[in-house]
Amino acid sequence: MILGIQRSVSIDQAGLRDVTTPFFSHAWEQRKFNDLFNPVRNNSLSRAMLNNFSGDVRSIHYGNVLIRYGAITDCRDATIPFISRSQSSDFSEELLNDGDVLFADAAEDQTVGKVTEVEGISGTPVVAGLHILACRPKVTMGLGYLAYYLNSPAFHGSLLPLMQGTKVLSISRSILAETRVYYPVQLRERQLLGTFFKQLDDLITLHQRKLSHLRELKRGLLQKMFPKSGEDRPEVRFPGFADAWEQRKLTDISEKVTEKNSDNEFSETLTNSAEYGIISQRDFFDKDISNEKNLNTYYVVRDGDFVYNPRISNFAPVGPIKRNTLGRTGVMSPLYYIFRAHNVDGMYLEKYFSSTKWHRFMELNGDTGARADRFAIKDKDFVQMPIPLPNLEEQSKIARFLENVDNLIALHQRKQLNI
Repeated sequence: MILGIQRSVSIDQAGLRDVTTPFFSHAWEQRKFNDLFNPVRNNSLSRAMLNNFSGDVRSIHYGNVLIRYGAITDCRDATIPFISRSQSSDFSEELLNDGDVLFADAAEDQTVGKVTEVEGISGTPVVAGLHILACRPKVTMGLGYLAYYLNSPAFHGSLLPLMQGTKVLSISRSILAETRVYYPVQLRERQLLGTFFKQLDDLITLHQRKLSHLRELKRGLLQKMFPKSGEDRPEVRFPGFADAWEQRKLTDISEKVTEKNSDNEFSETLTNSAEYGIISQRDFFDKDISNEKNLNTYYVVRDGDFVYNPRISNFAPVGPIKRNTLGRTGVMSPLYYIFRAHNVDGMYLEKYFSSTKWHRFMELNGDTGARADRFAIKDKDFVQMPIPLPNLEEQSKIARFLENVDNLIALHQRKQLNI
């Protein structure tokens, strides 16, 4: 368990300073919650009594602890609302100090008991608001140790069997009193653990911001690198290209795949995920959904083939069109429309279908059908979809550029997973 680190760890590759270099061997302290914390009064003011603009006192609401704030809330930076028409003298017994920990005492799920530790309280006084259990440690813990320990499975898991309620779960001070808190004897070890996890949080936030920026950049590029409806040139182009684009129908550049797996030559069943693309059914569902006895009725999907899935979702409001880039052949249910492109750069077409440019055609020529989760469009209408096409050289440049953007996004996703 990472909270039990006792040896030197090198984490330079993660972009973190080595905060675990010292060797600690002392046993950890175990204390009853009430022996370690003093209660701090909160107020029960509703959100109607708060505002985001002005006031003498700020109040931390439990909803923000559950949703907005992380393990540590820097009161100099966090968006903490003000109490309307308030004065600090009205809350003299409730003012928070750096290092106080705040438990959200109610939630609709098992996030109840989430903790944020406050720091940076200077200038504007801060108090704990509605449904907050504010606690002040009797021992100096060092910034972050309590924040991460009290949110860890080691401690939060001990709260789960003690929670009360059905639709809304809650905890109380009496419940907290039944728990035990573990912490290193030496302040330096507590400080290092807090710093370590704070740096991890900061690194995760950095990659999340980069990922959000790249995704937003990609959305913008997909809009600007393909022409608007009724136009023959995109807003953004590579130097050296000025010719008008052609508009071809899907039927002009593709053919429907009707090859059946009649001899059961292929056994891997594929699926078309709006989020993950063409993927093995076993990888997506963690098991085989298809019946091996019926695979001879499935269509063969070769490397580079395109697949339209009529299932709609938040990721694909008219159903996704994805390309098989697995490098191998599999089979798919006849429920999918499978087609093979020709006289076009396959990656270019793949990137075009990752845009929303073709959605309007689908909306005008199909509907959601009898099932609310499926989009219905006839094959004869589907193949009339207009496809904007520059020359092959420009297609290749667009495709490779957008592929590089996708690779950057995938890189930051992997970094997040590896932290």
